Amino acid sequence: MTRWTNEDELTAFLAAHTSGIIFKHSTRCPISAAALQELEAFEREEPRAAAFLVLVIESRPLSDAISGKLGIPHASPQALLVRDGAVAWHANHWEISKEALSKAWRGHAAAVNDA
Repeated sequence: MTRWTNEDELTAFLAAHTSGIIFKHSTRCPISAAALQELEAFEREEPRAAAFLVLVIESRPLSDAISGKLGIPHASPQALLVRDGAVAWHANHWEISKEALSKAWRGHAAAVNDA
């Protein structure tokens, strides 16, 4: 998992038209801590999936930029599967599980293979 700290990283990612999961995490929230554990479990299962960590308290301008550029209202925790510069799937709070992330990623991989 790569930690992002500024908007330039988001801009470069979106301009590259690649795919990955952006995870917005609050270091003060137990629900967010549980969701982070789910993301880490997902990463062990899908090591080729790119994941990007945004600490929302520490990097508020970046968190706001993600919401603005991707058109998804802010939540924390929040997982956003981005494909070709647009959100293909997202989940908030207790919706974030290893199983949900895996299902979204597998659906994404199938869509890429069909394209």
